Parts: sequence; structure tokens; C-alpha cells
Amino acid sequence: ERIRQEEEHKLEEERKRRKEEELNRKQEENKGMLELEELKKGFLGSNKLKHTEKIPDSYYLYDYHPKNAWKDGVKIPNPLKDNTTDFIVNIKNSESNAINRMVTEFRHILPDLTKFTICIVPPSDALKETSGIKLIAITLSQNGAVDGTDCIKRGYTIPSQHLSSERLSTSELKASLTIKREDLIKEKNILLLDDLITRGNSFESSKGLLLEKGAK
Repeated sequence: ERIRQEEEHKLEEERKRRKEEELNRKQEENKGMLELEELKKGFLGSNKLKHTEKIPDSYYLYDYHPKNAWKDGVKIPNPLKDNTTDFIVNIKNSESNAINRMVTEFRHILPDLTKFTICIVPPSDALKETSGIKLIAITLSQNGAVDGTDCIKRGYTIPSQHLSSERLSTSELKASLTIKREDLIKEKNILLLDDLITRGNSFESSKGLLLEKGAK
């Protein structure tokens, strides 16, 4: 009888322990969701940010109009091209004035970056080590964010998606990516940056891979 009572007591203690663990887990999940909502409010509170309709929970700052456009199969100067186009091109070319301006914009929109790991969509060229958006992310990380600029790597070179007529699907793009340093991603709030979005497949593939690895 005593042995049976001891076993029942152990079982009851184990049930209590599991119930407490489950309660703590749910509290942590709720806390994380509240923090994430606060972070989103920081973005949405900016009157400069616009929601990217193709991709949930993603936003952009500027409309990009390419230098050239097509009319009746003929390439012509794009009448919509403006100074913003030149600014974005300067970021892609890693020009310091454009980099500094973009960093200032981000710090104004979201001054507290301490809760983020900052990642970037890697260049289409797998051998390219530095890019304008990477320089922006590294600079932003100096304000307390975690530098995750090397977390997503391109395993092999693919056609540039905004210049090439060869458009790859999201799954094809994801297949070209690998994740390094999963410890910087799992259960973390990720700020994923890209310099230019056309159809959004490159961004979507990187975002999907981060979520698969446990990012919030």
C-alpha cells in the first residue's frame, strides 16, 4: 500500500511539473507575441513605410522606377524615373552618402533595434561578400542589434532577379540558400532587409527559410 501511495504521489508531482512547464511556455509565447506586436507598431507608426501587399509583415520605403521601360517591344527611357531611382542604385553600388542616409532613415523609424537580429537577402552572386544593404545592416547592428548579415548564404550564383528575364520561383530561389548560425535565428525577432523587390520571390524565399529555422 505504501509503495502504491508513493507511486501515486510521484505521478501527481509529475503532472504538476508538466502543467507548470506548459503554463510557463504559454506565458513566454504570449510575451513574445506582445513584444512582436509592439515591434510591428514601431514600423506601422512611420508615415513613410508602405505595406508590401505580396508579402505579409513586410514593408518598403520607396517606389523604384527602372531607368528604362519597354513600349511596343522597344526599350525607351522610363518617364517615371526620378531621384529615388538614383538613390536606390547608389545603395546597390555601396556609395557612402546613400548608405548613411538609409541608416539615418531606419534609425528614425525604429530607434530601438536591441530586440532584433538583422539579416539580409544575400546577393544573387554567391561570391559577392559585400553589398550596400549589408553595409547598412552592419551599421544598424552597432546600435545594439545582433549582426545576422552572414546568417543566410547563397550556395551558388543565380541570375539577378531584377535584371534577368530568367525569373526563378520561390522554391528554386530557396534551394540556392543555406542558413549559418541558427543560434542567431531560432526564437529571435528578425529584421530582414533587401535593397530592391520586384516580384518579391527572393525576399519570400529568404523569409520562408528563416521561419523554417525557428525565427519569429
